[in-house]
Amino acid sequence: MTTGLATRPTQDPSEIPSFQPIQASMVALDGFVVRNDFSSTIQRYIRRETILWQLLKKRQATNDPVKEPREGPLPTAGFVSKIDLNPPENPSDLPAADLSDPGQSIKAVSGIIKVGHYARSLYRAQGRPLGDIVAEKTDKLLLNIVKLIERNLFTGNATTNPLAFNGISNQMRAGRVFSVDTTATSNNSVIAKLRSVIRLAVNDPDTSRTITHIFASGLGLEQIEKELLAQTQYNHMLEIIPGVKVPAIMTQVGPVPIVPTPYIQDTDGGAGTDTLHYHLININELSWQGVYPEGGDESFNPQIFDVSAYTSDAAPYLLEKRMGLIYGTLYAENAGESIYRVDATVPTGTVGSA
Repeated sequence: MTTGLATRPTQDPSEIPSFQPIQASMVALDGFVVRNDFSSTIQRYIRRETILWQLLKKRQATNDPVKEPREGPLPTAGFVSKIDLNPPENPSDLPAADLSDPGQSIKAVSGIIKVGHYARSLYRAQGRPLGDIVAEKTDKLLLNIVKLIERNLFTGNATTNPLAFNGISNQMRAGRVFSVDTTATSNNSVIAKLRSVIRLAVNDPDTSRTITHIFASGLGLEQIEKELLAQTQYNHMLEIIPGVKVPAIMTQVGPVPIVPTPYIQDTDGGAGTDTLHYHLININELSWQGVYPEGGDESFNPQIFDVSAYTSDAAPYLLEKRMGLIYGTLYAENAGESIYRVDATVPTGTVGSA
């Protein structure tokens, strides 16, 4: 393999709209130059394609895996005589912190497009008959990275794919899934079950929990709207991010928004009944723990890097690459204490039909 540096006269940027001129047009194979000009495109896709990502607080990860102490047993306290003030003493070995949380490892999400130098040169000589293909491929790469992150915030599974991060489904504690059968003749209200689960979550006198958002598929939201219409209940609307309003139901903790997302997939039971999935979370206990890519911006959003390199197969040739990259993981504080799920049984044929 041959690597090296080469320079060429700076060209007019209007002549090469897909790649800005790089003074060192060829750098070592692993040399990267960040593309700040894609930040507006990335922000546009984030606003258009994500909800949960925008709601998450972003933090700089300082360790891998990311882990924090869980809420442990509270020190003993009680009523005592006001005369001698002889309170019960807590043992010296009372755990100061519960460190049983296994933590979540930082992961990388990336994609790369490659363009041969001669192919680009010949395409340019023909006047780019199909438009700027490099820019179009970059656009699609960014879109796919953003969608991949949002999807895995819900369904990511590091057990089936060790390179992926765990989504909310796989950071939920055991015993937090509740069911309701809408085909039954009684106790078949999804809204009533959601309210009951929220009441159960917040009524623990020792562990502080709350539910701030409920995420569901579009079909799951339809089920809620049908019940509200049948019960002639008022459909509250809440603005969860600037410009985005969603329906909400009244619960013990006040109105809780029902946020539709295409990244929650309901279960088609075939000849049997179908199942709708509702994810109940406390957004304040979820965060994206990220690492800034070396050579890039101090941003937790996906970033674009350019690489120019000599590579060697049968003969050396110039290959230009454009890579999207982000480091981080979803982290549920307190070992997922405030993540619940409600599975609603619905008639067969409901999922996948209009």
